[in-house]
Amino acid sequence: RKLIHHKDRISVLESEGEKLSSLVEKEKEQIENLEQIIAVIDRLEQKFVDGTLDMELALKAFRKLKDEFKKEFAEFEIQYIASTIVVPLVKNSLMGWVPLAGKNESLPHLTTFTQWKDLLEEEGLYHITK
Repeated sequence: RKLIHHKDRISVLESEGEKLSSLVEKEKEQIENLEQIIAVIDRLEQKFVDGTLDMELALKAFRKLKDEFKKEFAEFEIQYIASTIVVPLVKNSLMGWVPLAGKNESLPHLTTFTQWKDLLEEEGLYHITK
């Protein structure tokens, strides 16, 4: 009877060990993903400080983050980080804009807004209009 009890206990402990090993692997993967995300954001911030960050580079970086780390992008609300990096860029690009100057002058700005809106608002992640 004790032998059966011990065998059952061993089985339960082995099962728990497998579950914990799986959990540890998932946690390691998430840590690696977050480290990659942080590295990209750090590079963007450094380029911003250096004055070498442009709208296209920022857009590509955040699009890549969203595509490669969809779960983390939503879970950790990376889109809010995008707004802190992008708002100064948009502000600078709009300083010389005359909205009523004509379609050709306005098109690049409208394209920029549309691209960011599509990136940040997709799938209900972030609503710019709220």
